[in-house]
Amino acid sequence: MQEVTYKGYLIKLHFTDWWIATVWGPDPDVAASGQVMTATKDEGADVLLSRVRARSDRRQANGNTSASLLQR
Repeated sequence: MQEVTYKGYLIKLHFTDWWIATVWGPDPDVAASGQVMTATKDEGADVLLSRVRARSDRRQANGNTSASLLQR
């Protein structure tokens, strides 16, 4: 398992049959429960981490810091 932080988010990456990222946000409403994002084996951990970072950046750009990372 690999742990990464990005703009206050804690991201834990691991591989089973898929790459899985469990993400805890900086906001207390999001931090209580980890959000899950996935990527295929062929896409890899780098693609998954890019997706998590892009989603985080979109949320911050939209001023949506208290909602789930998975909401658009």
